[in-house]
Amino acid sequence: MRKIVLQGRAFHHYPEAGYAVGVTFQQSNMPSGTQQERAEYYSATHKLHCYKTKLSVIPTGLCINCSSHYRGSATDITIFRDNKGFHQAAATKSPSEENMADDGPLHDQYPGSWTILADKGYQGLADSYCVLHPKRRHPMASLTLEEEETNRSISTDRITIENYFGRIWTLWAVASDNYRWQEKKYETIFRACVALTNVQIHVT
Repeated sequence: MRKIVLQGRAFHHYPEAGYAVGVTFQQSNMPSGTQQERAEYYSATHKLHCYKTKLSVIPTGLCINCSSHYRGSATDITIFRDNKGFHQAAATKSPSEENMADDGPLHDQYPGSWTILADKGYQGLADSYCVLHPKRRHPMASLTLEEEETNRSISTDRITIENYFGRIWTLWAVASDNYRWQEKKYETIFRACVALTNVQIHVT
């Protein structure tokens, strides 16, 4: 984190954020088995059978963590919590970082952690982790101007991970086309795409 800040490459709106998280999905063929077994692969959000993977991307655009794959019915927040070991370690400030500036909105609650930027699918995580996400509009009330501005700022900084997803899909057809092979091979293939994407970012 210190190196990123000294290079002037921290997130623009939230320089106290260590990285952004997001879940990408890839459509798969309808699995065989009973209806209950097939339901594990079905994402109600995307209306298709798929595999999901959570990535963590730092401000320089590199992915620093790729989770195990999950079947489509798993929620983003569940995937995050299953990977809490990584997040607790990655977001914790080292002794040399404790004196670095941190004026983030969650600093008082989590003084020993860097902020993690997430999307609206992570509502409620700030109760347990130093996670900053856009606020959802209540059905009976509109967001304030300040809340709308905060949402825009978070989304603007999170464009880093959205760009990473786009790069993977553009570079590697195997990561964007309908996945047709055995599930046990999925993780190896997808992680290879992530590793190669990091290499491509390094050399450009």
